[in-house]
Amino acid sequence: MRAHQILVLSVAVLISACVSLGPRSVVPYGDMSKISGVPVERLQRGHGIYLTQCGQCHELVKPEDLKVADWRLVMPGMCWNAGLAHADEALLLEYVLAAKSLDEGKKKALPNGRAL
Repeated sequence: MRAHQILVLSVAVLISACVSLGPRSVVPYGDMSKISGVPVERLQRGHGIYLTQCGQCHELVKPEDLKVADWRLVMPGMCWNAGLAHADEALLLEYVLAAKSLDEGKKKALPNGRAL
């Protein structure tokens, strides 16, 4: 019995050591919406796309890990590769830029010209 418990515990430890939790994403909320000027519902939809689509081809990249110009450069190609509609691409970019702005505490321009 004792050997079985040790075996089960050892397997659990090995499995947990292999699991990558990846970066945490910023969950959209009211202040994020106020700062970005994007309705929270749009940010939530963009966040959902980020969680479900972006990790299918690569590890999730935290919004703050890239510059705004880099996000604008890579987003169209990645969205095209993922087969996303242009409307979903816009939602995703709005979410990423809004999340980035919170991390930096700076105001950046959104795709539609509004300032963060």
